[in-house]
Amino acid sequence: MAGELVGDDEPCFVYTAMRKLGDLVQVEDGRLGRQPRDPASAFAATKSDDEINDGSLLGNAESFDEWLVRGFVYEGAVTIVTGRDPWSRDLVESSLVMSTVPLGQYRELYDAAYSYWMKTQRAG
Repeated sequence: MAGELVGDDEPCFVYTAMRKLGDLVQVEDGRLGRQPRDPASAFAATKSDDEINDGSLLGNAESFDEWLVRGFVYEGAVTIVTGRDPWSRDLVESSLVMSTVPLGQYRELYDAAYSYWMKTQRAG
């Protein structure tokens, strides 16, 4: 993500992860104020409201041990932000990475990945 490898080489629960990635929380009511431009503000925005906090958590993949991954849709874009060891009070903002893509591009990427994954499930 954002040019960095996130996670580890352990297997993940693909079905659950794909389902969650296909149904990201829509935040279109202004609670974020404006589209976050940096990882720290995006991460903070996801914790600003209980509904956003719960809905944006992407904690389904086993390979994300020790990582907190959040994703949401806001103002026509998908933002995914992650940080290592988020439970530590010493979380350094520089450890956060973020990626934001237009919703249309995200849907195309997601649909292609989902289609490929479904084909592999039928073949196996």
